[in-house]
Amino acid sequence: MVATIAGHRFIREVLRLVARPTLDRFARMASLQTTEVDRAVRAVVEIPDEDLARWAGEYDALDPPASSPRTGTVDPLRWTVEDLHAKLLYLVVRRLRPETMLETGVHHGLSTRAVLSAMAQNGRGRLVSTEVSPDVGDLVPTSLRDRWELRVIRPTIPALERAVRNVGAIDVFLHDSRHTYRWQRAEYRLGWAALRPGGLFLSDDIDSSYAFIDACRRWRIPPVVLVGRTKVFGMVRKPAPSP
Repeated sequence: MVATIAGHRFIREVLRLVARPTLDRFARMASLQTTEVDRAVRAVVEIPDEDLARWAGEYDALDPPASSPRTGTVDPLRWTVEDLHAKLLYLVVRRLRPETMLETGVHHGLSTRAVLSAMAQNGRGRLVSTEVSPDVGDLVPTSLRDRWELRVIRPTIPALERAVRNVGAIDVFLHDSRHTYRWQRAEYRLGWAALRPGGLFLSDDIDSSYAFIDACRRWRIPPVVLVGRTKVFGMVRKPAPSP
């Protein structure tokens, strides 16, 4: 009997590592699940209507990102952030005006470009990005790179821990690197610990594993979920201390 129970637990743990949650699963635990950027932004930050409209206009007026010299397209791959989510990044950075933001994973740099464009409009902020190769970010124009620090690390948890520790306290965290359960679980733990109270925790591709759902359970905070065409984006605001 004991062996049978242990066997069932082992099977559940293995399935946890490979299973992918459905949208229904997110809907049952999210404070809001939506396909609308405006609703998602308002759910995590207070923002006047006039500012939201003005900043959305700024994003829409940005020059289209140049084609990637390596693919000839903005990016056909599933892991690239969607424009919907890039716009959300622009809006929350414009509103929160972070001093330091940490992003894990760059690839062609569509999300990086959105964040740096918002920081340029704010006139403040520093974006630190970690990647396993220096050959990334070809969509980020030279004019935005003065606020950007790209840190190339080995693809190991100890290397990631050192990189996060060296950045120090952060105002916004964005996960967009390896989307396995174990790696996301490690990044979420490190990013949450580095995040200042009141800071914003963001993750692309939360539908790739149960790591985001498990993290929100540990934090006891229902997330805001923005559903795109091919992927799902999650947001959690870290509680500020009571006055």
